[in-house]
Amino acid sequence: MTQRDRIVIGIVATIAVLGAFWFLLMAPAREEASKAAAAVTAAQTRVETARGKLATATAAKTDY
Repeated sequence: MTQRDRIVIGIVATIAVLGAFWFLLMAPAREEASKAAAAVTAAQTRVETARGKLATATAAKTDY
């Protein structure tokens, strides 16, 4: 086996390890991040709804 063959095998092995890392470890983390982003969006919607209700209640209190 020549030096060039060893270098090529090393590069291919490195790429394979990085690919395995990406697909096996990062994919679940991205899925979890996606779920967290959806939860944040839902919470922001609830906050905006509550703020609208508060504004309505404050206006009604002032008018009363």
